[in-house]
This record gives sequence, C-alpha cells and structure tokens, in this order.
Amino acid sequence: MLSLACIALMLPSTILAANTYSSSATKFNWIDSAGHTKITNALFDTTVGCPDNGGDDSLTQLIDIGFVFTYGTTAYKQLRVNTNGRLQFANSRCFYGTQSTGPPRTYPDTMPTSNVDNTISAYVVDLDLSAGGTITYGTTGKSPNQIFVVTWNDVPQWSAAGTKYNVQAQLYENGEFYLMYGASIDVSGKVTLGPGQVGYSLSTKDYEITSTGLPSDNSGYRYAVKGSTTAFKITYGAYGIYCRDQVVSITPVDSSGNVVTGFVGTINLTTTTGRGTWLASVGNGTLTDAVVDDGAATYTWNSGDTSATFLLRYRAGASVVTVNAVDAAVSAIQDDGSQGAITFTPDGFSVTSSALSAPPPNSIPVFLSPQTAGTNVPVHLTAYGQTPADATCGIITTYTGAKNLKFWTAYVNPATGTVNATVNGSTVATTEGASAAQTVTFTNGQASVTAKYKDVGSIALAMKDDTTGSALLPTGIRGSTGTVVMRPSDLVVSAVTTTALVANPAASTATGAGFVASGAAFRAQVQARDAEGTVTPNFGLESPAESVRLAATLALPAAGRNGTANDGAIGNATAANRTAAGTFTGTTFYWDEVGIVKLRASVADGDYLGTGALTGSLSGNVGRFYPASINLLSGSTVTAACNGFTYMDQPALSTQFTLEARNAQSTRTQNYDVTLLGPGAVGSFAITAENANNGTDLSARVTGLAGAWASGQVVVNTSSLKFGRVVTADGPFTTLQLGVQLVGPLDGLVISGADTNPASAAACSVPSPCVAKTLGTSTTSLYYGRLGLRPGTASESDALDVPVFAEYFSGGVYRPLTLDSCSTYGAAQASLSQFTDHLSALDTAVVAPVGATALALGASPSTTPLRLSAPGIGHEGTARITLDVPAWLEFPWIAGPNVDPFALILFGHYRGHDRIVYRREVH
Repeated sequence: MLSLACIALMLPSTILAANTYSSSATKFNWIDSAGHTKITNALFDTTVGCPDNGGDDSLTQLIDIGFVFTYGTTAYKQLRVNTNGRLQFANSRCFYGTQSTGPPRTYPDTMPTSNVDNTISAYVVDLDLSAGGTITYGTTGKSPNQIFVVTWNDVPQWSAAGTKYNVQAQLYENGEFYLMYGASIDVSGKVTLGPGQVGYSLSTKDYEITSTGLPSDNSGYRYAVKGSTTAFKITYGAYGIYCRDQVVSITPVDSSGNVVTGFVGTINLTTTTGRGTWLASVGNGTLTDAVVDDGAATYTWNSGDTSATFLLRYRAGASVVTVNAVDAAVSAIQDDGSQGAITFTPDGFSVTSSALSAPPPNSIPVFLSPQTAGTNVPVHLTAYGQTPADATCGIITTYTGAKNLKFWTAYVNPATGTVNATVNGSTVATTEGASAAQTVTFTNGQASVTAKYKDVGSIALAMKDDTTGSALLPTGIRGSTGTVVMRPSDLVVSAVTTTALVANPAASTATGAGFVASGAAFRAQVQARDAEGTVTPNFGLESPAESVRLAATLALPAAGRNGTANDGAIGNATAANRTAAGTFTGTTFYWDEVGIVKLRASVADGDYLGTGALTGSLSGNVGRFYPASINLLSGSTVTAACNGFTYMDQPALSTQFTLEARNAQSTRTQNYDVTLLGPGAVGSFAITAENANNGTDLSARVTGLAGAWASGQVVVNTSSLKFGRVVTADGPFTTLQLGVQLVGPLDGLVISGADTNPASAAACSVPSPCVAKTLGTSTTSLYYGRLGLRPGTASESDALDVPVFAEYFSGGVYRPLTLDSCSTYGAAQASLSQFTDHLSALDTAVVAPVGATALALGASPSTTPLRLSAPGIGHEGTARITLDVPAWLEFPWIAGPNVDPFALILFGHYRGHDRIVYRREVH
C-alpha cells in the first residue's frame, strides 16, 4: 500500500554487524504446509495501528509457537506474523508495505533500525494476502525436534499483477532457524519492484542482511548460533590396511569451520558399505556398537571434548569405504563431506610424523596436523600389512633397500592450488597420474623423507610403489598422510598508507609527522607468508574462506588508552578483501584514539581451518594519529562582572567552556593530554576578542586564561579574565564578542562544534582567517572607567558629605555610569591628608559608610556619600580626602600615572542652602 513517507534508502546486499547468528546456504528443504492453520482476517490484531487489517500490511495477534524457541537470548512461546514477510518477537510494529510504487519500489523499516528489533525477515516486501495466496502456520515433529513453520504460498505483491512469492520460515526447537525459497515470480510486467531484505535483526548492533533481493528458486539459508555445531569434520587416511584398525577422528565445527567447544549430543556413525566394527580410542564419551561388523555405531559426546578418535576395524577385504556422521537429534547437523573415501588393501605404507616403533603400537598414530608452511616436515614411511609369503599383520621387514616411490599431493581445502610440494627437495606432482618416481631407501621396512609445502590449506601427501610382479608385493603398495592443515607461519602487515596512498610516516615521537586523523580511514595490506617469508597464495581461498583481522598495540603514549575501548580494537577490523595471492587489503580501517600504534593481524574468525588461533607478527610504528576535530561543547558562557559590563583592567570577566578533542566518530580522544604527550604535542589555545564584528582584533588585550589538555578535554571555568586598558582611553565596547581559538595547533586543526550561540554571534571576522569559536550566547560590554569624588564644603559645626561617582569614557568625554551597582567603598578605604589652617587629623575623620557599600544602581553620584565628622568651632581649614579603589578604577587625576580618586574638603565656610539664590548679612 502506498504511503506519503519519503523514499527509503536501500542497503547493500551484504552481511552487517551479525553477532549472534551465522548464516550459511543450505539444502532446499520445503516442509509441506498442507493442514497448517490459515491466517485470516479474524486473526489480525486491530489494536496495533496497522494500515490495513484485511491482509495487506497486517499483523497477526500473538500465535503460539508450540514449544519454547530461544531467539537471541530470550525464550519465546509466541510470536506475530507480518503479512509483509516478517516474523516478530515482542514487537508489534506495523508499517506500510511500500513507500513508492517506483520504479523501483522501496520498502520501509529496512535493517538496521530499532523498529525491527527482535524480528526475522523471510523476505520483506509489500506482500498482499488480500490479493491472493495464503499464509499458514503450524508445528511439526516431536520434542525435542519440533519445528514451527510459517509459509507464504503464492502471495503476490500489492498492485503487481503476475507476481507470486513462495517463502517459508522454519523455527527449530534447538534455537536454529531456516528460510526456504520456492519458485517465485518477482516481476510485474516491466516494472522493477525493488529488492527486499532477507536476514534477522535482534538490534541495530546485532543483525544480518543475508540478501538484498529475492534468493534463487529452491534455495535456503540456515541460521545457527555462532559457536554452535553445524557440522562434523571427519579426518582419516585415504588408504587403509584391512588387517589393521583405521584411525578416524571426528570434530564438531561451526558454520565457519571452526572447532566447537561444549558440544552435547549423540552422533550416528555409519560406513557406506555397511561393514566394519567401531572401537573407542580417544574421548570421554560413550561409544555403543550394538551389532558387530555392520558399520553402524552411536557415540554420546562428552561436553568437555573438542574431538573424538575412533578405530574402524574393517576386515571385509579390499573395499572403498566412506565414513559418515549425523547428529541423532538434528539430522541437518552432519559431516561436511570433506573426508573422502578410504581404500582398504592388504598392505600399504603407514605414514607417521615420527618413526614407528617395532613392534608397532596397537593404534598407529595419525600424521600430525597442523604443520607450518615453508618448513621441513619429516615424513616416516613404514611398509605394513600382509604379504603372500607372510599372513602376519605387521611391519613388512623384508621391504628393504632402494625403492622407486612416486609422490603426489592432493589439494583438499582449497581444492586447487598453484604451489607444488617437494619431497627430499624434488618437486612432486598434484595428481597420481602425473607422479614420477624417486629413490627412497628402506631399512627393514622403514624409511623417512623430508617434505616441504610453501602454501597453506589442507592437503594430503600420497605415495606408492607401483612395481608389479614382485613376489613380495605383487600388487604394489601405497599410503597417505591423510589430510594435513598447513598454516601460515606469519600474517605480516606489509603496507600501511592513507586512502590516498600516502605512506605511513611511522612517527616515533608525539610531535612526529601526522598520518591520519583518529577515526579516519586508512589503508593496510596483510600478507600470509610461510616460514621462509614467501607469500602463500592459497590463503583466503579456503572454504569457508579465511580472512584477516587487525588489532592495535599502543606504542605512544605509553600510559595512554589503546583505543576508545582500551582493547586495541581497530575499526572495521575485518574489512579487508583478498586483492592478490595470499594478500588482503582494507581501505576502511581506523583507530579511534590519538598516538602511535603497532598493528598485528590474525585470522578473522580466530581459528585457521579448525587448528586454532593464528596471530601474525607486530608491525613497525603506525601513525601519528591526531584528533579529527577540536570541538567547543555546548554551554559555553561569558559573564560580565556587573550588570552586563566589566571595567577594562578588571580581572573579573567570567567564562566557562570546554574544548574536546574528538575522532572522526565524534568520540573524545582521551590520549590528547598534555601530561601524556607533552606540551609541544597538543594545541595551545587563547581567547579572541572583537567588537561588533568590526574587523579590529582586540585579542591581545585579554589575559588571565588558564587551562591544560587532560584526557582529551580542556575545561575552563574562570572568573578572572581581564580586558586590558591602553594608555589612551578608548571604548566603550558594548557588543564585545569573546571566542576561543587554537594557537599554533598541530595538524591544521581549528575549533568546531555546536555551541548554543546564534549564527550571527558565532561569526567572527578576526583573526583572519576566522578560526575562533565564539563563546556564550550573547555579547558583553567593556568600559574604560573611573571612580571619582566631588569636593565638599561645610560649617565646622556640621558633618560634611563627599559624593562618590562612577564614569566611563565615551566619545572623548567621561559620562556617568549608572549601571555600576557592584563597586564598593566605605570609610575604611578613605583617608585624609594635607590639612591646613586650624584643621588637623585629630579634628575630623571619615565615619560613614561604616561597612562596604555598593554604588547605587541608576545613580551617579551614588546616593550614599562618604561622610566626615564635624571638627567643631575653631577648627576651620581644608584637607584632601582620598578613596582607595581597585587599579581598574584609578585615573590620572593629576599629571602622571593613574592614582586613586581624591577631592578637597573645606570646614568653616557655609556655602548656603541649595534653594537660596541670594543671601545678605544685616547688622
């Protein structure tokens, strides 16, 4: 159904962020839905806000699964079915099927989005049940092997005549789920419908888009919990001697071919000939072979074992036999088919990694695996079995002297290759038919040769003496190492550059050349190499293909963090592709801290062909990595000292702001720290100042800023900034903008960020180019100011008041400043001097105000004057009163430097009442 929403972006057909489940293509296995319950309109939930409740864009009520199904880590007994191809657990999201009729159509709620948390996408497009087809559900099987099945049968897309979709979701009681795809028609006329998604989504960090587009007809996907058993790997020698028990090893593996720990269950063992008896060899489980020589047995696994070894006693004569293993509870879990067959003969070579003792042990050990590519590998050959002249089963000691043996290697995984092994320094063929003879000398049935293989993967070295007509061994003799995993000797980080192919500078100091910003992409190349330093071309061609993972080891700062999570993680650590033989290249790697690292590669899934972890050598220095940006965080403030203004030279201008060094993912880089890196390795910063964007840089007049980079931040909270006076009074600056800028920063960084100031205030024209970020949400005012005293006159019998006033410079004159209600004064700050006539310091004093008193807001002079006590009759004269004020309120009242304000006071002369115009004394 069409909605008016905007067109959604389609995601690529790739696997993303899958953490819980791993998917793999699986055999098409459609479960017949006949007899299952049909979903009808009555089953749709009308309370969840679906666009339609008639089968188009509809969601069912909760449906019983029939057993407990664990999805992710949560156990569910119920789910909902969305008609548009989705199963929903604890999710009642209902949505339109399409956002545009196209072409192409696009579909809403594509992964990843939290809207589809806890869902399985069978095939999410705009299916329309009301236009045809059926949707059914049902539970089959018996516990513990029940399966819940939801089937879309011939359901078309909305308004797309001729389309039909046959899709089936199968939930298994063991926690796995399968998606099956029958024959479907995905085209309506010539209209491109748009590709839908297949996969699962537990969250936006744990999801997988297995396919963007409809899978092919008669195909399927299996989803198993990562680390759970999805198959069994069986290994044994390709040649058996039917008078000797054959060693067979079985290992549970996951979908990536990695060994699984903690497997629990019972497996059924069989042989394709229906012959043979099973005996236990290595393992703590329980083997049951109920019928002798029928080739069948069961083995109940011990959860502490990662593998089990058995002996197959095969006495049925010359035969070609394949061993199979199947999980007794889940038939889909079976051997992976890589084991090949065993050719049983009366005699052959026992091939071991060390010399076989005489007499040999009851159980002859298999050839050791793994081995290291490019190393000399001892291969011990023992002629073993029965001969026409001796029916005793054992070492054929009469097989002695120089023998012409032919050697060849068989590629197992990968199935092909370009490198030939050598035996005793001679190159050997890769097929039996192309093998050539070379001389090997046996003594009493035993000999040894040295093999070397300068490539990786699984191979088998086979050999034969096909001399016929000998009375000793009339049909010849042959043997094999069985499958041996050859591992790389090293995974070498062979090249590191920027994405523009600029070489890594390999800095060694905190002020060394910069490489890329923290969190920014860089390019790295990894090569799998053998013990002799040669690239191994088959690395990455295995099935499943091995890949590489990068990790970082911190080189500098020594006490810093190794990445944001402090675990050495490299971003997009596995995002490398095979670009050449044995070579992987990634162009989106990133490290999210500041400093210098060394890189190390390892096998991406932590296990090379079931032989365990493989970690390469440490690279040289990579970096220096520097911050991607310096951000001014929201909430910076600038606060004036008093009523929106501050005096010049007054160290009382307040500012609060935080600078943060960030990587390209906008996460703080805590290694950007002056203690960790040193003062020369982090950018210093300063306050900028400009009035009304007029182009005049006032920055040099601002002092008092202090702060240092610590853990990736500079936190400044000071109330002592000072905007300095100049010799000649200037101002006022009533729209002064203060900002912060980096001074001489490394790596060309400037300050960015999303402060709360409006765009107009954020602009600056100085310094040029503008590299400052304005602080605060508004401007402030700076005044060149002064405090002054007015002269006073009074009778010697009266107290005398001296007014206090504040002024600021503007337009060449000083004007009253009525905003100042913060500057204080009092009697204690006033002093008297320069007494004349009959007035002395003993006669009068400044007596008020007693305590510190602020200037009165809106009044100049202040309403509270300084008051001098009356000296009394006979104590006439003058004096100077001086008020001690802060330096920023001083002024050169007389020629010379700035001084405190002063005034002349006179006792003994009555100046008269302010309201009397004329007075005359009459006698």
